[in-house]
Amino acid sequence: MDFADTPDEAAFRAEARAFLEANAPLLTGSNAVTRGRIPDDELLRRAAEWQAKKAAAGFAVITWAQEHGGRGGTPMQHVIFQQEEARFAVPRGVYEIGLGMCVPTVIAHGTPDQIAKHVARAVRGEDIWCQLFSEPAAGSDVAGLRTRAVKDGTDWVINGQKIWTSGAHYADWGLLLARTDPDAAKHAGLTMFVIPMRDPGVEVRRIKQIAGTSNFNEVFFSDLRIPDTSRVGEVGTGWKVALTTLMNERMTIGGSVGVDFDEIFALARSLDTGDGPAIRNAAVRERLADWYVRSRGLKHTHMRTVTKLSRGQRPGPENSIGKLVTASKLQEIASFALDLQGAAGVVMNRDMAPMQALFQETLLGAPGHRIAGGTDEIMKNIIAERVLGLPGDVRVDRDVPFSAMPSGKRGHRGGNTMSDLTGKVALISGGARGIGGETAKLMAKAGAKVVIGDLLDAQGKETVATIRAAGGEAEYLHLDVTSEADWSAAIGLAQSRFGKLDILVNNAGVFIGKAIEEISMEEWNRLVAVNMTGVFLGTKMAIPALSASGKDSEHGSAIVNLASIAGLVGSQLDPLYSMTKGGVTLFTKSTALEFGRKGYRIRVNSIHPGVIETDMGEQTFVARARRQGSNDTGPSRQVVTAGIPWGRLGVAMDIAKGIVFLASDDAGYMNGAGLVVDGGFTAA
Repeated sequence: MDFADTPDEAAFRAEARAFLEANAPLLTGSNAVTRGRIPDDELLRRAAEWQAKKAAAGFAVITWAQEHGGRGGTPMQHVIFQQEEARFAVPRGVYEIGLGMCVPTVIAHGTPDQIAKHVARAVRGEDIWCQLFSEPAAGSDVAGLRTRAVKDGTDWVINGQKIWTSGAHYADWGLLLARTDPDAAKHAGLTMFVIPMRDPGVEVRRIKQIAGTSNFNEVFFSDLRIPDTSRVGEVGTGWKVALTTLMNERMTIGGSVGVDFDEIFALARSLDTGDGPAIRNAAVRERLADWYVRSRGLKHTHMRTVTKLSRGQRPGPENSIGKLVTASKLQEIASFALDLQGAAGVVMNRDMAPMQALFQETLLGAPGHRIAGGTDEIMKNIIAERVLGLPGDVRVDRDVPFSAMPSGKRGHRGGNTMSDLTGKVALISGGARGIGGETAKLMAKAGAKVVIGDLLDAQGKETVATIRAAGGEAEYLHLDVTSEADWSAAIGLAQSRFGKLDILVNNAGVFIGKAIEEISMEEWNRLVAVNMTGVFLGTKMAIPALSASGKDSEHGSAIVNLASIAGLVGSQLDPLYSMTKGGVTLFTKSTALEFGRKGYRIRVNSIHPGVIETDMGEQTFVARARRQGSNDTGPSRQVVTAGIPWGRLGVAMDIAKGIVFLASDDAGYMNGAGLVVDGGFTAA
């Protein structure tokens, strides 16, 4: 292991130091220029200026070929510049992802046009990049991602969600890994793309972190359309392309993050605990000794890597040791420092807290270091299998088609008791929010492809975006359930987009909440039109599609009508609403008999919720309170809740689960039935 620079390395170090001293101030405890310490706009301005200076001087991408803006230097020269740059107050964390991971991938696998379009601008600091790999359902198993890219002519249409994307809120371009073939094995059905982050089809939502910063983001894709020229590598070779990105990520060598032995040692020497400096305490000295040994071990492991680079060799997987040990050491040191500080340990103010709140910020941010770039578990697997040569983990999903892999939405395979709707297509009226919205999301989770119809366009589109972000398939259209034309368009959309229609959920409804002598004819007609005529129209117009689908299914297709407990037992306070929902109940039973006699293979069932926590449920409480001469809904809530043996009001998801059951094959040959979901209210 070599600790000294070679003559060539010493000469480069002197050149780098001269450039830095002439163009940047030395780093002190209070002038760090990093994300979270200054506003984003100021950070981006300074970062762009600094990147342009480095590019002009040949220090931006030292190891890259000159044709790509580099100087054809060695990896060791890159390390040396990082070591020297760490001593200066310059912006960090803005261009590192692009130049360290994304753009090298484009150079390695992209077309000449892609290289010409993106590389030079990134090197000069004109474009910022982010990496779009991690997903909520995949975690460190990158190949388990569900974001879909579907070919449409010469374009690709992308839907899905990414998470923990650093810098997405100010990035110009993103490197996106998406699934293009769900029937291939999970590693084989992926393709890489370059996407414009400013496109309307990309929504970035910042994640508020516990330390108060918002460097990470959720990113949602809703029908993002990009040309095939944005594809990086061949279709289906995304995993191979991604390995280039991941290798660059895990090969990055830089200075330490947060605190280390020197910082805790300085605090222990300076902090008075009441009986002298903390360092006089034997227990403190014991902890310091342990961290000193680990810090020096990490330093020497790092120097082995640096030595390999200096000799022109490639570092091995043992580099994973550094990340694994460093992340846990950060948490231990920061936690101990806060304990030493006592009450001052809770102070985050950089002007008031010891060491400019460095330990406080490190403690809150340290857990992220145990996840970013591969979790502790991933690092341990790499060390076990590639360094120590231990037997590899059993990987039963290696050659299994991704679409056949067990997941939460396939209850009988994944251990979840939720009914399975895999392969079915559902149309839900009033599906934007409340019971309809929860039903749409639950059906998608259960494997169905969903068409949502509603008058609430903004909320309907938001529900569709949520479903797509979770890897499901959904469409939205404006649906007035009293319009034959709208119903025809909705059924046509299901057939044209997904090829069939298996399930109809008649959920749309209104509540007037007036007595017979109070209600106007206009209000009554509206109540009947939505609650009863809408169910009739939807059922009548869906018969051809549902009948055709039912003939191919052992259990037939399904209609689920949303009635109400009031439609079974009546209501003194809500008589007119009860009438219309009673009509839905009788319509369900009569339709089931008619369809059975005609051999349509369509099961028709209804569901009867009690008063639940939805907007319509709240209207019920308001109406009841007003009839009692009050605006206080509390007494009505108490009376209803007291009559429920289960001890609480229902919520929309309680009803959605019942709807999914009735729509699924689990309902068997149930036909003309009414499922009561009221927590036992009618039993009481």
